Amino acid sequence: MPTHPEKLTKLRPITLGFREEPERPVMGLCLTVDNAVCQAPHAHPRGQLLYASHGLVRVSTPAGAWLVPPSQAVWIPPHVVHEVALPGAVTLHSLFVAEAAAAPLFDQCSVIQVSSLLREMILRAGRLGADYEPDTPADRFMRVLLDEMAQATVTEIGLPMSTEPRVKRVMDALAERPGLAFSMTELAQVACASERTLARLFVKAVGMSVGDWNRRLMVQHALTLLDAGHSVQRVAITLGYTESSSFIDMFRGVMGQAPGQFVGQRGARHGGGS
Repeated sequence: MPTHPEKLTKLRPITLGFREEPERPVMGLCLTVDNAVCQAPHAHPRGQLLYASHGLVRVSTPAGAWLVPPSQAVWIPPHVVHEVALPGAVTLHSLFVAEAAAAPLFDQCSVIQVSSLLREMILRAGRLGADYEPDTPADRFMRVLLDEMAQATVTEIGLPMSTEPRVKRVMDALAERPGLAFSMTELAQVACASERTLARLFVKAVGMSVGDWNRRLMVQHALTLLDAGHSVQRVAITLGYTESSSFIDMFRGVMGQAPGQFVGQRGARHGGGS
């Protein structure tokens, strides 16, 4: 079930976002936390790419709020006020991009797909850190990383979040157990509302039904598993489907194509398998 707010660890502000140093276009950071949240809404002069290689990251900005799995990352342009919450155990990678270097990237908050190549580059940037010198292999790597970020695809299956307490409790429950684990009756109990009230609140809060939101969540989780090399049959079983065909139909309904086709095309676009 969702984590109680009082049990969340308050994270101290990260200073990298405030270091100008344009000669270092990207500063990488990796940290592992459990049930954490930033102390307060904040903004910094560097842009920020937030990526959880394990777990989920919840990002809120004036433009919207998103729940992001390991198949995606969130881009926050410079000077945009945001909050970050990390429910559960999370390995978080942050790339802080100098304001001038951020200009060619996305001009608004965006959720992007993370290819296998981009994922490995993000992880390496975290290992390189922030104190490399100009015109070194690390510097050149960071500049190639910026090129790869600029080519990333903005996802069409983002998960909008809500601050409405009953809706948020349901979203947290679904996110902790992606799949067919809950019936509408059980979710209504989580929300402490009737099924009809929950259905109405959900559509009002995020513009889609509980079922549609959960299907997006399942597809995002499926993409993470498929990217890790799991078979379609194994992913279907993990998500609670007794037949792979039902999972494939659900995936096709959200993505417009079968999981095998999507992963194959994604691997071809990025020069290898997924």
